[in-house]
Amino acid sequence: MDYTEYAEQCSEKSLNAKRASTQCTRLFHCLLLKHQGTRVYETLLFDMEQSGTISIYIDEINMHHKVRLRDDTRIDSVIFFEDQLILVAHLKQPSLKDGKRVNNGERVDAFRQVTKYSQIHEFAPEELLIFKIFDKIKVKVDTTTEFPLDIKCSLVIDKDDHEEFNKLAVEQEAAIIMAEGAKRGQEAPRILGSVVEIENLDADV
Repeated sequence: MDYTEYAEQCSEKSLNAKRASTQCTRLFHCLLLKHQGTRVYETLLFDMEQSGTISIYIDEINMHHKVRLRDDTRIDSVIFFEDQLILVAHLKQPSLKDGKRVNNGERVDAFRQVTKYSQIHEFAPEELLIFKIFDKIKVKVDTTTEFPLDIKCSLVIDKDDHEEFNKLAVEQEAAIIMAEGAKRGQEAPRILGSVVEIENLDADV
């Protein structure tokens, strides 16, 4: 008897169930983020693609997410060095007028001519973002505002980003401490009630 057809059906159903589970988990985190507001995390970079996409793992909520660097309006070009497994992004430079990042044509053209990782050192550190496997990446996490909801990650890049990251991190830590304190406060009466019951049993004996 040929079980190939049954095996294929089982594999398909298993794959569909896994996809559904992943989508449900993602929706749960989206709704949680929508309720809690913007969160910040220090994530782990575990994969990258030639297209300019990095994969990060967010330990606190046990999920991974792909960040397309080319979609970031602060980045104007990306180069993937396959031999070194390094991804380098060239940043738009802050405008002297209003501080907003704008495209510097000459520098972008020079960056796009780079063919070896050793040539990257010809650029100033503030011009580049360099990503390596197992790097710790700070991100700001939010949800999209339109249906279907999805996770939206923003890289922490400049001074303003870091200041906002630190502020939100302090607020998150304070919220966690308050939640743990409230939980302990709710558990205390139950524990005290259990102790009283034990003492009453000892008295009866």
